[in-house]
Amino acid sequence: MPPPATAGLHFGEIERYASSLIWAARNNPRGVPALEASSIGERRFAFPNIEREGRLERHQELATLECTVRLLVARRLFRA
Repeated sequence: MPPPATAGLHFGEIERYASSLIWAARNNPRGVPALEASSIGERRFAFPNIEREGRLERHQELATLECTVRLLVARRLFRA
């Protein structure tokens, strides 16, 4: 049985959101590869390469984002 933090999450979705966050950070209009942590969870956040219709339902998206960001920080791809 998977740990509660990942129960119900699909690794394909984590990969899709992770690549989108990395792409967004790299293309930051300020020229610094970074993202505002508070903006990632907002509904209006534009995920590169994920169409609005292709986004997960809100509760699934928030759980996926939390797991994705934690993994990116743990792997030292993002800093908190």
